Amino acid sequence: MVIGGAAGLLFVLAAALGGIVLTRQHPGGRASDSAALVPSTSAPVSTESSSPTSAAPATSTQTVTVTEPATSEASATTSSETSESPPYEEPLDPDAEALATLQSNRENTLAWLHLDDRWVLQLSSKMDGSVDEMQYAEDGGHVFHYPDILAEHERTKELLDGFGIGSLTLLGSDFGRHSADEGRIWVLLADPGGISSAAEATRRCQDLYPGFSGDLLEDHCVPRRLSPPS
Repeated sequence: MVIGGAAGLLFVLAAALGGIVLTRQHPGGRASDSAALVPSTSAPVSTESSSPTSAAPATSTQTVTVTEPATSEASATTSSETSESPPYEEPLDPDAEALATLQSNRENTLAWLHLDDRWVLQLSSKMDGSVDEMQYAEDGGHVFHYPDILAEHERTKELLDGFGIGSLTLLGSDFGRHSADEGRIWVLLADPGGISSAAEATRRCQDLYPGFSGDLLEDHCVPRRLSPPS
């Protein structure tokens, strides 16, 4: 039994020495070398898709033709009419425009005028081209044209409004005694009412122009009778 035990011990020693010798023969051995000898246990991966391939929807080749509704003749006519520009109107020149305003003011006066021989105050009496050395036109001169006459009327009306006095726009031929040229003379009258004489009318002129006297007052205000033309 001792011999058998000794033999076993010798066998173990021999195996150990063999392992040492084997290790020395492969000094560069790595753990990865031994790992490479281990067979892979992972299952092969399939690269093919398991889902069935869906068919693309069929494309219709039918052609649809859309026809625009016909435009009615009436619509075309209306469109043509609305697209046309309004007719050109040549603007009035200043003289013609001022004259038109004077004529309109006269028509408004004639619509209610009563020629009852009452006293009124004549505050302006001019025709186109009149020269008045005591008054000034819009350009600073003394020659009056239609725009100057209209401007004088408008200023005088503002003065009368401050006194609560109405005004009348007439031609010289619309009332009283007149000469051949009166039909071209534009007259502005103040109609305060209640005047019984020429002297009283003169006092009313002085009330309107307190700083004027003599010829200057007469150039701006003259008593007149509102009687029928003769």
